[in-house]
Amino acid sequence: EELRNKVYSVCTDERIRPLTDFVKCKAPTTVPYDIDITYYIGQDNASRGMQITKNVTKAVEEFIEWQSAKMGRDINPSELIKRCVEAGAKRVEVRSPIFTKVKSGVKADNYSVELAMLRTQTVNAGGVEVD
Repeated sequence: EELRNKVYSVCTDERIRPLTDFVKCKAPTTVPYDIDITYYIGQDNASRGMQITKNVTKAVEEFIEWQSAKMGRDINPSELIKRCVEAGAKRVEVRSPIFTKVKSGVKADNYSVELAMLRTQTVNAGGVEVD
């Protein structure tokens, strides 16, 4: 709400807004999503298991931040998988989220804007797997 009020005050400033324009500043519709994943560590990296767990936890947190940092950003489980693998996971099973198109305010979306927001988060370590 605070950010919306700041945007509204800037956009309605008489030095910026043409005299006949009418400005509205609506909040985006939220699109809830859940994270439910299990990640596995390769046998070759078993000795680094604790560090990989920390890295995967951080990767998931960064995904959540990335996902909600921009309105209209599609919910993309491939991005989550990529981040977890880069963090050291050998394999990631994703039960949720599924790919979801999020409206970005373009004409095709009837100028509607949506924002993905996390509802629940479950991240499980599935153990060590042979490569």
